[in-house]
Amino acid sequence: MKKFFTRLLNIKAISVVFAIALWYYVIGIQGPIIQGTFSNVPVLPINVPSGSFVVNNIGTVSITAEGPSKIILGLKDTDFSSIVDLTGKTFGDFYLPVEVHSPLTNITSKGISPPEIKVSVEKLTTLTLPISVVFENIPKDFLPSMPVVSPVSANVVGPESMLSQVDKVYVSVDLTSITDVATFNLPVKIAMKEGTEPNNIYVNPSNCVVVVSKASISTSITVPIIPSITGNPLSGFGVKSLSIDPRTITLSGDYSKISNVQGVSIEPIDISNLSKTTTFNANIVIPEGAKSTINKCSVKIEVEPLKTVRIQIPIVILHDDTKLATSATDSVEITISGFADSINGIQAQSISATVDATNLDSGTYTLPITITNLPQNLILHFMNPTSCEVRIS
Repeated sequence: MKKFFTRLLNIKAISVVFAIALWYYVIGIQGPIIQGTFSNVPVLPINVPSGSFVVNNIGTVSITAEGPSKIILGLKDTDFSSIVDLTGKTFGDFYLPVEVHSPLTNITSKGISPPEIKVSVEKLTTLTLPISVVFENIPKDFLPSMPVVSPVSANVVGPESMLSQVDKVYVSVDLTSITDVATFNLPVKIAMKEGTEPNNIYVNPSNCVVVVSKASISTSITVPIIPSITGNPLSGFGVKSLSIDPRTITLSGDYSKISNVQGVSIEPIDISNLSKTTTFNANIVIPEGAKSTINKCSVKIEVEPLKTVRIQIPIVILHDDTKLATSATDSVEITISGFADSINGIQAQSISATVDATNLDSGTYTLPITITNLPQNLILHFMNPTSCEVRIS
């Protein structure tokens, strides 16, 4: 029995010695167990629903990992993988737990910050838009014809919120070296509304073919028709509105003669002593070298009586707060006129009469009275007085 216990003690002693030796071996080979922090581990969404897109920047998480020092010290943020699982999710905002996978079996995760991350999922949609053409560096002696674009439209694919900010799709054609006819294979670009960047969207097809040729000498332009009025309505009346039909005219002719035409006029309409609303048929003055399918237009001139009223406005003296300003004149009488609907609605307190005495030294001054805040559709005829004496002390 004594020999048995002696053997058992020897086995235990050998085991302790072996364990100590193994510990020294591990410490010597892999180093002691330590913790390390990895602050910018990217998060990857998985199992994203078909036909949807993660629109927000998920960002990164910070991971505290534990393991042998000789391994921990050599690891980088990108050696770890962190994920959020979107299984069973559709569209909307979700706060999902972050799962971390260590690069080696002897590296364990001890903490994640933040433990949850917001994920915004939107439906992928398609917007079909015509491909427009923008010409650049057009030679002075070259007039481009209407370009031929193939295909004529493109699909913009992306999240719904981003597609609502798309303005147009287009190609830029540089005509620097063009002489007659040229064919271009160009990338289709996306133009966004002001202040928006095209994120997470793409266009299909990415390229299109544009054929540009020199336009024929004959061309056509559409310009506004500009009325011409002479004379004044009957005393006590005014022109309230003027309308013209049609408002524009299409001219055709030699490009060199009509390309600079900005508008066409009509023969002058005399409204002397007009006292009621009247419609005139006026001749259009067609520029030399141009042709048009129309040569007349209808001009409606609305005439109404003017109403005149007198209003008493209190005078406000503008002056430095450190000084005292007084005036013997408290108010000014103004005479204004306008159409009945404007005059009847005028509020005396909405009109201001001011005298500017700021930055003036002590003394007595004669200063002009200024009327402000008078509605644009009213006319100021008279004011009495036009100035006032102001004492500064």
